[in-house]
Amino acid sequence: MPLRYDRDLHLLSKQYVIDSGDLDKALPLITETIARVLGVNRASVWTYNRDHSAITCVNLYEAKENTYSQGAELKAQDFPAYFKYLLEERT
Repeated sequence: MPLRYDRDLHLLSKQYVIDSGDLDKALPLITETIARVLGVNRASVWTYNRDHSAITCVNLYEAKENTYSQGAELKAQDFPAYFKYLLEERT
């Protein structure tokens, strides 16, 4: 299994889009690769807003449907335990 991880991550690192600085174009490739490497159906990248009161999905890849989406938002007031965990633990 580690050889597959190494191969897929090595191929990802060699993609022009990764070095281009265009995060919007790189994220779909990254999330798709990570889903494949980990053998999971969904992989996503989320970012905090300025005051860390919410996180927004900037890219979600769903392998089963082979689709990408973005824009979902989770607010700290709605998920206090989750946000507490994010602040206290390494993610």
